[in-house]
Amino acid sequence: MSMFYKHEKDSPTATLEFSGSVLDLTAEVSYIIHKTHAAFHNSDPNTASAFRKLLIQLVTDEDAPTWQVEAPSEGETSIVIHSPKQPNKPTE
Repeated sequence: MSMFYKHEKDSPTATLEFSGSVLDLTAEVSYIIHKTHAAFHNSDPNTASAFRKLLIQLVTDEDAPTWQVEAPSEGETSIVIHSPKQPNKPTE
């Protein structure tokens, strides 16, 4: 499993690249959420609570941008997943 994030200063775009199984990617996202929540909690429990509530809303609301699959309008953000082509497996 690998994950790479790049955002250049003053750039309107960012790049997030990842590879691995669905289980690996889900575990990695969960770990990032955990570490972010823990960091908020250690500095301000109220901020951690707000982060948790907002994150739950973004995950459970079917109309949230989290689940948007169409191209965004100008000035909005989008998540694009590029799946590398799998090599052809030899037939037996």
